[in-house]
Amino acid sequence: MLQVSEGCPLYPMRSHNEILPGDKRSRQNAGRLDKIMRRVGNLWETLLSFENLYRAWKRAFASTKSPESCSFSFHLEKELFTLQEELAGQTYIPGDYRCFTISDPKKRVISVAPFRDRVVHHALVQVLEPIYEKRFIYHSYATRKGKGSHKAIEQARQYLKKNKWYLKIDIPKYFDSINHSVLKWILERQIKDPHILDLCSRIIAKGGGGQCGLPIGNLTSQFWANVYLDNFDHFIKEQLRVKGCLRYMDDFCFFSGDKDSLFLE
Repeated sequence: MLQVSEGCPLYPMRSHNEILPGDKRSRQNAGRLDKIMRRVGNLWETLLSFENLYRAWKRAFASTKSPESCSFSFHLEKELFTLQEELAGQTYIPGDYRCFTISDPKKRVISVAPFRDRVVHHALVQVLEPIYEKRFIYHSYATRKGKGSHKAIEQARQYLKKNKWYLKIDIPKYFDSINHSVLKWILERQIKDPHILDLCSRIIAKGGGGQCGLPIGNLTSQFWANVYLDNFDHFIKEQLRVKGCLRYMDDFCFFSGDKDSLFLE
């Protein structure tokens, strides 16, 4: 397991376009990263649009048919306009979570947000996802369109055909260890729309205890958990030059024909 100190960044920090002495990255590659890392604004109107909120409702309702979601859907137009007004007026406040424990096989506390909040989560991710998809490394497989566990397993099999050894590590209690301040700093590096950042802060503050933790079960938690480790992915691929590696949320696999090269110093 990869041990992580609470409240600490999980990766060495460095400017995205900094070229260190001896760094073999080409200037062309550095320029590509600089373009990807340009901060994006003017997202708020897209999030607030009725079309975006309606698509968000469709996706949220597709995964549940609870009495709460059915009641919301029965008064759909009214509910969506109410959400739109609250978001536009900066009066939207996330509700309380309903929590329960499952064993799969480890015990996990699942937190379920009110249905109207899940609509907001989908609306937010629909705006942020296209921005970060341009930045995520190819071999990051969790909660991404066209990826998933089956694709990750198939890629691992392909790596094992060429490499005799592999190292698997994970981050204990990953969702509980995500530092709110670090996460918001990471988001601010890519997003400059103040209203989007404020909404992110409200949702982040509602989950977890104190300054750390995201609730397992939220769409936003899954998305931000991927964003949180994205810089670490780029550090592994572009600075350490590790070719055979993949990540599924907080589980990493490294592959090599040389056993000694997989030992962590």
